[in-house]
Amino acid sequence: MKHRFTFFIVLTFFAFYSKGQHSIISIETGYSFAKSEYANERLGGFKINGFYEYKLSDSKFSHGILIGYALLNGTTNQWGINQEIHARTVPILYQLNSVFGKKKLNLTLKEMLGIQSSRFYKNGYQSYDKSSIGIAFGVDLGLRYNLSESLFIACNYDFLKMSKQDVYYSNGILQSVKVGIGIQL
Repeated sequence: MKHRFTFFIVLTFFAFYSKGQHSIISIETGYSFAKSEYANERLGGFKINGFYEYKLSDSKFSHGILIGYALLNGTTNQWGINQEIHARTVPILYQLNSVFGKKKLNLTLKEMLGIQSSRFYKNGYQSYDKSSIGIAFGVDLGLRYNLSESLFIACNYDFLKMSKQDVYYSNGILQSVKVGIGIQL
């Protein structure tokens, strides 16, 4: 009985001095661009991402999930006929986030891996509509400025590479420049 009581006291002591887990929720949006595989034209549009991350209090690493939506548009002129190009991509990615820096300003590096669903269609002389699902991976480099202990703003550049046989971007590359806001719970 004495050993159980001692174990309980020690366990209680560690519980008071141990660090907990933090959850981070953020949303980012910005300009996204890629080169079209079929029309050899640059596509531009927007991308929006939602993140959920969790980390231990003193850790410089967090794990999470990203769900995004990219809408890109462009035009091309083939044989004197204007054609509209539309591309939509929905990535669902696991991310490992590394945070470097001081309390107020941090450098963030996110490595991402997951799946994506893309739809590409073109209106004009040769109209077509294709969609597919494939693998995606990428890197996101950014700055995070902590406004308070629980609120931050972020500015990021991300590079997303998708399996070439499944997407309609040149070399399977989609790039974005984003700003966002987040809450640490």
